[in-house]
Amino acid sequence: MKKYFILIIVILAILVGSTPMYGANSQIIQLKNGWNLVGTTVPILNINTLIPMADIVWSYQNSTWSVASPNGFYTQAITNSGLNLLSSLEVGSGFWVNIKDDTNITLITTPFLDTNTSQIKDSNFSSEIILHKNSFLNDTQNWKVSYAGACSLSFSNAENNGSDGSLLVSSRVHAYDGAFLNITSMIEPNKLYVIRAYIKQMENSSDNYQLMAKILSPTPQYILLNRIKVDNAQWNKLRTFVSFTREQIDSGVEIYINSDTNKNDYYLDEIEITHSTFTPTLSDDSEKILIIKNANIVDTNNSTVRLKGINLVAYGDNEGNEASTFMNYTYYNYDKNDFKNIKSLGFNSVRLALWYKYFEDDSNPYNYKESGFEWLNTIIGWAKEAGILVVLDMHAPQGGGFQGPNNITPFWDNIEYHNRFIALWKEIALRYKNVDTVAAYDLINEPCAYNQAEYIALIKKTIDEIRTIDSKHIINVEEGFSQDMQPFILSEYTNILYDFHFYDPWSFTSNATTLYDENGVNDASVEELFSQYADFYNGHAFHVSEFGQMRANINTKNSDLWIKKVFNLLNEYGASYHYWNYKGNSFGLYDGKNTFSENSNVSNELKDIFLNNNENNF
Repeated sequence: MKKYFILIIVILAILVGSTPMYGANSQIIQLKNGWNLVGTTVPILNINTLIPMADIVWSYQNSTWSVASPNGFYTQAITNSGLNLLSSLEVGSGFWVNIKDDTNITLITTPFLDTNTSQIKDSNFSSEIILHKNSFLNDTQNWKVSYAGACSLSFSNAENNGSDGSLLVSSRVHAYDGAFLNITSMIEPNKLYVIRAYIKQMENSSDNYQLMAKILSPTPQYILLNRIKVDNAQWNKLRTFVSFTREQIDSGVEIYINSDTNKNDYYLDEIEITHSTFTPTLSDDSEKILIIKNANIVDTNNSTVRLKGINLVAYGDNEGNEASTFMNYTYYNYDKNDFKNIKSLGFNSVRLALWYKYFEDDSNPYNYKESGFEWLNTIIGWAKEAGILVVLDMHAPQGGGFQGPNNITPFWDNIEYHNRFIALWKEIALRYKNVDTVAAYDLINEPCAYNQAEYIALIKKTIDEIRTIDSKHIINVEEGFSQDMQPFILSEYTNILYDFHFYDPWSFTSNATTLYDENGVNDASVEELFSQYADFYNGHAFHVSEFGQMRANINTKNSDLWIKKVFNLLNEYGASYHYWNYKGNSFGLYDGKNTFSENSNVSNELKDIFLNNNENNF
């Protein structure tokens, strides 16, 4: 029976067929009523999400047929049959899909639509609020229900996320049923928007929820913007950056929210669309830029300023070779609320880890993407609004990305990578030379050249080129990781902040097997290791831009004592610092690089250490 069923599907599909159309980093699929045969040019992470209206989808992979029923009509039959369930597809895969109405589906590797024409005119930063919904008591009429109308919308005062009520989406017949809002009249072409919504399930269960955009005509196109896993009945945040073209806006744009498999009722609250109006090229706060004088960082009043902060990871070095791939997750892990949270912890700065592919494609070198700089403008704007300084850290440069101990990348084998590296820093300096929120340029993270002379030569050349454009900003120079590594001073240069990372002893901070104060790891040994670096820079401003502990060790290995000791040493030397890191799977204050502080696990022990040090010092 199974073979007969498959044979019928194959025959029907051959009779109908389809024609895929392709775009940069995306694939638009034209689907006709009936069976369609489709080939994929981009990976499909969740077939149910991207084709929610389909009755059934088949794919033949690894000598096996797999099947899915996105609209849920055949889900029980598939389960009873014992057939393999289809969930995702790799690039180059083919599938058969059956739908009832003609439609277009857009499969994309990123929700961000790159553009080189964006213009922002307001020189003073503000988060321009395009839409803010924190009450649905008298305003549910602008919302409508999704495909087939198989759910209902109503105001509820039973749940809220800081407002007086929420939008209840109930009586859902299908997982893809949810709430729509038309935003066509609210948005402008080629502007970078942040769309955010808080969501809470009525039942305590686990499922994926997604924020999607629907381009309305001539036939609907669906774009996945953000997707999160909700494990329980608590408020979670969906959020994305997105830009729309003139053609898309003229066609009509809606946003909607639904789930993968369950049909639980859910609440929506604090729905917001914002746009950053911060433009660094129009800002001239250069007189406020921090400088180094007499071995200290000082402000315009000659008052000493210590950079006391935490690292933000914003790069996807292992995400793949496509320039847009990082946007699948890396900038979903913090927003303007996180900068306010960082400020509340007593920090005054962040070190923002960058990837060169935000700004430049390998296939198009020296041509810089406005999309990446709009993203960076938004981050700097959030920081400015919260009173936080930003150290721009080139964490992953051209020619191989992240380096680090014993990791010599092709960056050091090709002079063209060096030329592009310098040119990109000149572009950054050109854009941010007047921006006082930018505290320093951290030229290259954990450089690992073949030898130290090669590294120093590159750094000098880079500084010289930056100084032709920006004479004021502090330049942060890190210690290298070549085999002949030694601390060094660039005596012919001024306004240099020297930098080393401290995770010593690494065997303890990365994977402690014994308690602190055992096997030679104690306050005295940590101080000896730290002083080897710090004493060398006596008489110069220096910065420990990374130090930290595996969060799992804080409770089990007394490693909080190591952290407190390092803070004591930093305070004793008056050094600037940035803890590694704010969000991360192993070292983070919050667990999980793709989560938000509102819906991720926090290390309260680490949080208390930060608060105690920043308020009182140890």
